[in-house]
Amino acid sequence: MSTETGGPSQGESSIARLLRERCGQLQLVSLSVNRAGLITGCSGHEGVLAAMSPDLVRAGADGPGVREIMPGMWAGVVSHENPSGMTIVLLPSIAGVSSTALGAACSRANVDPAIVREALVPGAHYDAVSAGAITAMLRASATDVAALSEGQTTLQGFTGELTNAYDTIDLLYSVGRSMKQLSQPEIFLGSVCERLFKTLSYRYLAAWLEDDAKLPKWLRGQLVHAGQIPVDTGTLSAIGGSLAQQAVRQNGFMIVEPPESMRGDGSSQVLVQPLMCKGSVCGVIFAGGKYGDDPDVSSYDIQLIEASAGYIDAFTENVALLEEQHLTFMGTLQALTAAIDAKDRYTFGHSERVALMGEQLALALGMSAHEAERLRICGLVHDVGKIGVPEQVLTKPGKLTDEEFGLIKTHPEIGHRILKDIPQLQDVLPGVLYHHERYDGRGYPHRLAGDDIPLFARILSVADTFDAMSSNRSYRPALPRAKVLDEIERCAGSQFDPQIARLVRYVDLSLFDEMFRRHSERLVSAA
Repeated sequence: MSTETGGPSQGESSIARLLRERCGQLQLVSLSVNRAGLITGCSGHEGVLAAMSPDLVRAGADGPGVREIMPGMWAGVVSHENPSGMTIVLLPSIAGVSSTALGAACSRANVDPAIVREALVPGAHYDAVSAGAITAMLRASATDVAALSEGQTTLQGFTGELTNAYDTIDLLYSVGRSMKQLSQPEIFLGSVCERLFKTLSYRYLAAWLEDDAKLPKWLRGQLVHAGQIPVDTGTLSAIGGSLAQQAVRQNGFMIVEPPESMRGDGSSQVLVQPLMCKGSVCGVIFAGGKYGDDPDVSSYDIQLIEASAGYIDAFTENVALLEEQHLTFMGTLQALTAAIDAKDRYTFGHSERVALMGEQLALALGMSAHEAERLRICGLVHDVGKIGVPEQVLTKPGKLTDEEFGLIKTHPEIGHRILKDIPQLQDVLPGVLYHHERYDGRGYPHRLAGDDIPLFARILSVADTFDAMSSNRSYRPALPRAKVLDEIERCAGSQFDPQIARLVRYVDLSLFDEMFRRHSERLVSAA
C-alpha cells in the first residue's frame, strides 16, 4: 500500500490544489478544506495525515493564521475565495517530532508513531518565525492566484509576486536544510548570505557577529559577505559593529543611511536586521545598494531578511549546544586518559602531549584545522587500551620480560575494542590501532608497512616517540632536545614516515614545552 497521498480531489479548487502542490514540493503535509470544514484534498504521508488531520482541521476552524497545535508543531492556515475554503499545512520542528503529544495523536489514530516520526523528520526545519514566513508566502500565493483567476491583476504583476513567494519558500527551505552544518558554521552563514544576495536586489549583503564569549567559539568574530563590497573587510567589520550598537538601541530592524565610506554607489538606504543570542543582540545582517524599479527597502525585503535572521539565531543556539557537548566529550576523554597516564608517574600527561604534538604535525603537513582537531582527539585516546594491561607491568621499574612486553603490545587492539562502538570516534580508530606500526613493516599489531599504515597512525607514531624520548623513564632520564630530533631523523624511513619525521624540526615546540612544564609542576605538587 502506498504511504503517500496526493493529486486532484473532487470538489477541490484550483487555488487549493496549487497551494497543496507547492507544499508537496517542500515535503510538507497539507489539507484542503471547504467552507463546511470537509477535507477536499490532502497531500503527504498517510500515517501523518491520519494522526494529524483532526488537529489540523480544528486549527482551520479558528480561521487564518499560524497556531501551535502541539509543542513544536505549527498549523499554517491560509484562506482563499472563489470558491471559499482554506489550505492547512503542518510545519514541524525536530522537537515536535519527538514530542509525547505526537505519540498520543498517533495512538488515537492507531498508527505507528515510529513510522510517522520517520516520515516527518526530513521536513522538520521550522520554528514559530519560519512557520509564519511559510504561511505568509502561501497566503501571498493564494491571493495572487485568486486575483489572476478573477482578472483583477496583470500577468506581469502576478508573475512577480508568485516568483517572490516561490523564491522565499525556496530560500527558507534551502536555509533550513543547510542548518545541519553545525561543525562548519562559517559555511552556513556564507550560504545564507549568498542565497539572500541572489534573491534580493541589493549590490551587497553581509552578516557580522561580534567577538564575544556569549557566542559559540566557532562563530565569534565571523564576517561573511556577498556582492560588491565598496570597502575592505576591516572597515566592513567596523561598520557591522557600529550597526549592531544602533540595533541594540532600536530593538529591531532598521532602515538607515549608508555610512560615509559606502555612499559611492548612490544608494540612500541600508536595511539592518539584528541577530540575537541568549536574548541580546550579537550581530547584524545588513544590505545596501538596492537597484531595480523600486530603489527603496520593501516589506518583502524586510520579511525575507527577518526570517533568515530567525534561522541564524536558531543555528547559533544549536552550535552553542554542540560546542557544549563537544567540551563535555573532550573533558571526559581527557579525564579518562589522564587517569590511565597517572598510573605511572613517568607517563603523567603523556597522552595530552602526544595529542598536542600530533595536532601540530598535522597542521605542518597541510591538513585542515578540522582534521588536525580529529588527530588531537586520536592522540588523547591512543593509549586507552593500557587500561587492560596489568598495572604491575605498566609501572615495572626495570626491563620487561618477553611475556610482559607481549602484554604491553596488546594495548592498541584493546583500545580499538574499547572505542569501536563510539560513533564520534570512528575516524580516529585507525590511529589508535596502528600507532605502533613501523614504516619498515616491523611494528605491531599487524606489521603494516609504508603507506599501508593509516596517516593518523604514522603521525602519532612520531608524536608518541617524541614525547617518550623527551620524558624521564624509570630506566633512563629524558634525552636532550637535539638528541631527540637527531634520533627521529635517523629513524626516518625505518621506524617513521620520512616526510613526517623531517617535519619535527620545523614545528614550533614552545607549546609542547609549556605543556610539559605544567605537567611537571603538577606532578611535583602531587608528590
